[in-house]
Amino acid sequence: MAKSPRKHSLIPTPFELFEQGIAYGNTGRHDKAITAFDEVIRRYGRSSRLAMREIVARALINKGIILNQAKYPDEAIAAYDEVVRRYGDAMQAVLHEQVATALINTGLIFKDATRFYEAIETYDMVISRYGDAREPALREQVAKALNYKMLALREANQPNEAIAVCDEIIRRYGLESKPAFRENVCIAQACKGDVYKAVNRHHEAIAAYDEAIRRFGDDTEPVLRELVAMARGNKGAVLSNLKHYDDAIVLFDDVIRLCSENQELGMREQTAKALGNKAIAHGLANRPEKAIAVFDELIGRFGEATDQALRDEVATALLNKGITHGLSDRPDEAVAAYDEVIRRYSGDTDPVYKKIVLQAICNAAEVLKRQGRKEEAEKRRRMIEELFGSEAAKAYDDFNGA
Repeated sequence: MAKSPRKHSLIPTPFELFEQGIAYGNTGRHDKAITAFDEVIRRYGRSSRLAMREIVARALINKGIILNQAKYPDEAIAAYDEVVRRYGDAMQAVLHEQVATALINTGLIFKDATRFYEAIETYDMVISRYGDAREPALREQVAKALNYKMLALREANQPNEAIAVCDEIIRRYGLESKPAFRENVCIAQACKGDVYKAVNRHHEAIAAYDEAIRRFGDDTEPVLRELVAMARGNKGAVLSNLKHYDDAIVLFDDVIRLCSENQELGMREQTAKALGNKAIAHGLANRPEKAIAVFDELIGRFGEATDQALRDEVATALLNKGITHGLSDRPDEAVAAYDEVIRRYSGDTDPVYKKIVLQAICNAAEVLKRQGRKEEAEKRRRMIEELFGSEAAKAYDDFNGA
């Protein structure tokens, strides 16, 4: 007698439910993703099996990620806190990893909300809990926590403490060969330079950048190549601040040459930054023609880019081109550059571009007033009121004694 075929279960496994949640999240269906993760938690949250405990922890973490993406940071933190509450005392390394991830994600939410000290406390929990762990995954989490702590301290205007954490990262992981650790060390070394630069300790900044370039300058990993390019460019900016303009330009040219061979977005951004800084260095060295030529090169290369960082560089280059023409007694060219800023960015609602547009309009109006072109200057003044309101126009009038 033939056996009837076995019926497949219609109830999804926990792993299938989890993958459903991931798939929904990846396609922006946040509600469905959260429902799937909640179902994993509801069905398997009381299981004592390690595999089930891990999948529940991962569901809570991914629920937190989705909630944060959907602009519910407090609810996201609650999901991460639940991971710590459930598994914070677990003995298994795989659960330690999930707890560390939850804590780091909580710290990132605090940092994004400029709650720097709460972020630092959260990163310290990861470091104190797992700082002596031997498991590779946990060691990477500790390195991440140290790195994020360093960045939070920097943003909280605690330069000495930030530098101390940079040194701790370098001490712990400086001899590691694994890419994740090398990346963290390179970030720490370059960030050390940035912190010194921000507090005008120029020579210490240069030494820190030089060490990053020495250690990682020949590395072929894309992330490390971008970090080294940033270190070169930032060293150039320090040299420019010290009025060593030609030495700075050599470094900017190195960045442009190295990055121009690579079409990855990060390297293109470094190229644009280096071009902008090179043009400024020429301007400060009283070489306006060269400065304008480099601004034009930047605008020509990246003028049609849609990436935010590249658009920022183009807008700034156009504004600085106008300023350079104005300082060189070329009023028509200055006004043309300012008008190009207005044409390109006046419809943009981003505060960065609104500020640049306002400055371009004010600068154009001042150039025109000095030329005795009152009607054209008044036209720009009306633009301020049209684009930014009567309060901005009144502030302009008050500033100019109108």
